[in-house]
Amino acid sequence: MIELISIHIPKTAGRSFLSILNSVYPENAVAHFDQNNYKLNKVDSISKFKSEITEKTTVIHGHFTYENVVELNIDNKTKVISWLRNPVDRVISNFSFFKKRISLAVNDKELSARKNETLMEYASLENSRNRMSKFLVGQKLSDYYFIGIMEY
Repeated sequence: MIELISIHIPKTAGRSFLSILNSVYPENAVAHFDQNNYKLNKVDSISKFKSEITEKTTVIHGHFTYENVVELNIDNKTKVISWLRNPVDRVISNFSFFKKRISLAVNDKELSARKNETLMEYASLENSRNRMSKFLVGQKLSDYYFIGIMEY
């Protein structure tokens, strides 16, 4: 039974939190969703991830929205948590990560075409705006078991 759903919004210390989860919970109890592990679009990746959750899984953590996993929250005992960050700091961090990916993606024409994109251009894109709220949509903030604030 799933006890904890941890929604990892990019650039809010989710990798660090995953390490903590893995140190606290028994082996194979934490299922981590990383779309890079699947060669599918996001919807199909999430479906495949959900199909891999076993009876030993008590925690799921990853880059998914609440709406992607709402059916896994099958009773009121399942705790849903997330971490937030100052929106400006989060966008700057995500932009830096994006720029690093561009420098490493030599054969990716789509990314390479964006190599001269500025922070302001990046921040103005629909996908970059209000990203934290997009991950949490589907449930009121007051219904989350825990919302942490990442600062450093």
